[in-house]
Amino acid sequence: MLAFRVLPDVPRSGARPDPGGQVSVALGAVPPERAGMASATVTMTREVGGVAGVAVMGAVLTARFESVLRERLPSGGAADTSALTHAVTAGGPAGGLPERTGRVVNQAFVMGLHLAALVSAAVLCATAAAVLLLMRPPRRDTAAEAAGALVRRS
Repeated sequence: MLAFRVLPDVPRSGARPDPGGQVSVALGAVPPERAGMASATVTMTREVGGVAGVAVMGAVLTARFESVLRERLPSGGAADTSALTHAVTAGGPAGGLPERTGRVVNQAFVMGLHLAALVSAAVLCATAAAVLLLMRPPRRDTAAEAAGALVRRS
């Protein structure tokens, strides 16, 4: 029965976390008068993180892609490798290539994707470790405790 409750969340789990949950956690951690600031901070952090993540992973992929091309393609000159790298990473057609060159381009791109995924996993692990080490325990609300004590005494 648990599988039926979990399955609807599986396709969504690889995309990105539910932003509503992040905002709810932030709003629960600040006084009501600072709710707008907390919500805006969560949203801004999520957007900047997404943009920076795409930029960094794209740079890692492109650097690895170009280095593999330089290693594996016959020495036709650095300009040819740079032009091919630009054509492929810009989404342009790489058609008309010899079969061997096409295979090398595909392998180089996959190797770039693998390195980008490994870097992403390393950043995720480092972030998780930082959260575990640096996250403070929730502060106790002394006013709520005092009110609870008064109610228990009555």
